[in-house]
Amino acid sequence: MKQHLILLLPVLLACTPASGDARQAEPSTGAARGAQRAVAASPAAGSAAMDSLRAAFVRAYQARDAAALAALYADSATLVGTSGVVVRGREAIRDGYHRSLGTLQDFAMEAEASAQEGALAYERGVYSQNIVAPGRAPQRVLGTYLLVARRGADGRWRIDSHTVSRAPARAAE
Repeated sequence: MKQHLILLLPVLLACTPASGDARQAEPSTGAARGAQRAVAASPAAGSAAMDSLRAAFVRAYQARDAAALAALYADSATLVGTSGVVVRGREAIRDGYHRSLGTLQDFAMEAEASAQEGALAYERGVYSQNIVAPGRAPQRVLGTYLLVARRGADGRWRIDSHTVSRAPARAAE
């Protein structure tokens, strides 16, 4: 099972837009979106486990609840943030969210591809949010993400690995 996921990761990463290209990171619509989905698996045909995990993630993020976000991660999870810093472990991930959630608003995630095989699942997609910090102009942030989740012995799905890339920041619309 791990071998299948390891074989899929290079394909997933190749399909993920480069973090420096805001046009690719921004969710598209219409014919361009349809063409993109023809290359990547449709989320509808993907993983119900990832759909549920993503919905819980967005709810916790919008509520600015660092503890609820951290609860979605495995004890030994890794999170690679937009700066490239690797955060290891649920507690460290919770602490990182606790420090950053105060300036974040209007968070959204959109899956572009997901799949599940046994106790492993992945999802690749785009996200957007606004950063509103005191004394600074609001910024709209767009980027891509890759989540890998594992079903634990208790039957719950938890994020095992989470990588986020960011497109160049721009003023909020």
